[in-house]
Amino acid sequence: MPPLSPPMPLDIPAARRSWVRHVRGREPLLVAIAAPLLLAIGFILFAPPPFTTDVAWQFWVAHRLREGAVFYRDIMETNPPLWFWMAMPVDAAAGFAGIRPETMLVLALGAASAASLAATERLTGNLPASHRIALLILAALLMLAMPFGDTGQREQYAMISALPYAALAAARRCGRPVDARLALAVGIGGGLGFALKHYFVGAPLLIELWLLARRRRSWRSLLRPEVTGLALVASLYVAALLLLTPDYLTRVVPDLRLAYGAAASRPLWQMIQLPQYLWGLALLVLFPSLALMRRGSAPLTTALLLAATGFAIAWWIQHKGWPYHAIAATGCLAMALAALLAEVWQKLPVAARMVAPAAIILPLAQPLMPAPPPPPALGVDSVLAGLRRGDAVGFVSTEIAIAWPHVWNDGFRYPGRYNAYWMLWAMSPSGLRDPAVAAFGRRIVAETVQDYRCLPPRRIVFQRPVSGGDAAGDPLAFFRRDPAFAQLLGHYRLTVRSSAFEGWDRRTPLPAGLNCRRGT
Repeated sequence: MPPLSPPMPLDIPAARRSWVRHVRGREPLLVAIAAPLLLAIGFILFAPPPFTTDVAWQFWVAHRLREGAVFYRDIMETNPPLWFWMAMPVDAAAGFAGIRPETMLVLALGAASAASLAATERLTGNLPASHRIALLILAALLMLAMPFGDTGQREQYAMISALPYAALAAARRCGRPVDARLALAVGIGGGLGFALKHYFVGAPLLIELWLLARRRRSWRSLLRPEVTGLALVASLYVAALLLLTPDYLTRVVPDLRLAYGAAASRPLWQMIQLPQYLWGLALLVLFPSLALMRRGSAPLTTALLLAATGFAIAWWIQHKGWPYHAIAATGCLAMALAALLAEVWQKLPVAARMVAPAAIILPLAQPLMPAPPPPPALGVDSVLAGLRRGDAVGFVSTEIAIAWPHVWNDGFRYPGRYNAYWMLWAMSPSGLRDPAVAAFGRRIVAETVQDYRCLPPRRIVFQRPVSGGDAAGDPLAFFRRDPAFAQLLGHYRLTVRSSAFEGWDRRTPLPAGLNCRRGT
């Protein structure tokens, strides 16, 4: 038997050369996928973002829906259902994996950002690889780090969806070929992001009008895969809304028309905050470059600027001035500046080259700036002292920030069907002269009595009187006018008080509730 020959030594340099040949030319795609995923993992390990007020309520609703609650019957909410439906698979995956939903949300956002950037990388092949890599890294930071304090808000999803849609529009504007399957996927992703708020329609609408003006064709120019994707998402969403949540149109919309307008919008001077100053700085760089955009030298910049304009219009229409309403506009403006540097760096004025980096980097510093807690939430922590995880706690206030995210973070059970009693703003003495408003007021008090009998709160937290005799200024007085609620409150005693809130603890058992809601 011949002796066995020794094994051939591994040719390490040859293997390395093979790997390099495999990777070479794909660096931007690898960055597009790896950057957001590594950033998301870094946040989870070193600085996990907590749930904010709205996102805590979103996931509480998603969990209740998974347990059988009927949306807009067992749980009342002013917003359409898509955002809450999107939280349900994230909540289910977190339960399956045995991790916190906050962690799973960050991973989901990282995966969504990776998909967005991978599509953007394929659609910006006309740019040098080094420019694409820089643009993709910045976009990953803007998608995940810039909204750190408001992780999971709808504006963040919209910004993630808008980047590949703008890149696709830029490719169409220049006449570059685009794979139909990629275009369809971008359209579907864009549709999911833009459908989260009807205010967001301005972003894709401006981009489509820009393309239509360039092509100078009939309506046939709209028969593209991405527009098909948008239409598909819109039609399926409307069908799901009608079939699965008809109560939104028959119960919630009439209530909104009746009472939501009483919640006054903020004056303009209160709406102008740090993001709006950053918008002004970005526009100082972009305006001198409008001539380049008109000549078609910077199509990606133009598309992103149009998306930012659409999101800024949404910020204005909502007119609340909440910082997270500016996330999508700020992110798209910063990405437009980065695209401008990537597309026409040599043609930019010297002043623009000097200011642009600062205008790009400053939005990333927003999470590092301390923000005071909202005034309505001050003092509520002391009223919650002595409660334990699993205790049922009721909150009677006009502000959602009173109960949320305390309910989520502290592990309380929440017995009510409303996240807050926003409709009390309409229950002024003059407003109650309207029979429909008065009937709405009686209904929400009766619903609260039913909810509290079905899941008796250990403590009910009331907002203390702050002005006049209006229901919004003195919710306790308004609720006590109802005999059934006054009888229920007879089982409670005032035990704790702060400057803005008071807590009533249950002393005797409540009568059993009837027709209790599901999933709560």
